[in-house]
Amino acid sequence: MDLIMRYFIALLFCFNLAAQQTVNNFTVKTNLVVGNNLTVTNEATIDGINIGQGSGGQTSNTRVGRNAFNGTALGQHNVVIGANAAPSATTPTNNVIIGSNAGLSLTSSDNNVVIGQDAYRTATVGSSNPSDPSYSTGAHNNIAIGRAAMYNMYDGRNNFAAGTFSMYPATNGNFNVALGVHSLNSFISGDANTAIGESSLYNNTTGFYNTALGQGSGYYSAANSERNVYLGFNAGPSSLTTETNKLYIDNAPGVPLIGGDFSASTVTISGRLGLGINPIPTHSLYTKDLGGIIIENPSNQDTTIALLATGTAYASFGYNGSASTNPYGATSGSVYFGTPQQKDVWISSAGGRLKVSTPNGTTTWITVTTLPTSATGLPSGTLWNDEIGRAHV
Repeated sequence: MDLIMRYFIALLFCFNLAAQQTVNNFTVKTNLVVGNNLTVTNEATIDGINIGQGSGGQTSNTRVGRNAFNGTALGQHNVVIGANAAPSATTPTNNVIIGSNAGLSLTSSDNNVVIGQDAYRTATVGSSNPSDPSYSTGAHNNIAIGRAAMYNMYDGRNNFAAGTFSMYPATNGNFNVALGVHSLNSFISGDANTAIGESSLYNNTTGFYNTALGQGSGYYSAANSERNVYLGFNAGPSSLTTETNKLYIDNAPGVPLIGGDFSASTVTISGRLGLGINPIPTHSLYTKDLGGIIIENPSNQDTTIALLATGTAYASFGYNGSASTNPYGATSGSVYFGTPQQKDVWISSAGGRLKVSTPNGTTTWITVTTLPTSATGLPSGTLWNDEIGRAHV
């Protein structure tokens, strides 16, 4: 009889759950079958997994996970999912925390998105209210996505890290972006660095204002290197280097194809430069279909065009009509102005001579000699130069 009564009571319980029911807290250790709807006013625990609003009972919070969001949890507008996710939370606000042990030490940090096992594990406090002391000394307004991403962050804001171990050791810093596995992998503190690509800015520890784009870009940028730009696969120095204001554009470490120094306002090209329409750079600088090159110096400073070579060196200026590398047949150390048909001015390296064409096509050699630098002892009418190069008669 006692056994029959037990089955009868169990049957009534099942019939009651078959329709919409409202109960308080309950725990299911084996199986629960609900035909329609089941409403739990507070918390539900299914096989040790907590489901509900958190221990603080705030209606705007959602938690799912064993020991998830298990502190006093009086903050609002939080979503916490995962075993031991934010288990010590007290008054956090506007957070999304997903992953086992994600936000493990977090108590009252605000406005964070944390996704991944052990991500953002060390962060504790950080208010988004500028009048709160923890605004400038805590961690808030950060996004950490990936296993152990931003693991050690406890004093920083407005950072973005996505990728396994991205910004892993960072303890403080603001406005940094690390996108890619191991990006900013050794970074401890600093502001406004952007590392996009696997292992980008890997060895930078305390730098500021660096930009690295590409897998391994800026990999050997070390210590407190700052204000550098690394563009391309492995672009940057080939060994650990602390540097400032450098530009690297290349697809390999070492001397870049295009380099620069921002502080000196210089750009260097390690190769040949072609300008114009479909240029074929056969020399260090080659122009095509540009109509020439103009060198203008409006600041009245000295302007120098120098040809320096250990071998053959010549210069040709004028119209040729072909892409010949030596349109005038110039000899080493000579300079030509004009056309191939008429060399209007021909400065030869042979004895310092100057050849000038006449209107009828003939040419005349003028031998250039060193002028006296004083009129003392010279016959009247003799040409001489003063100490700054001015000519006198």
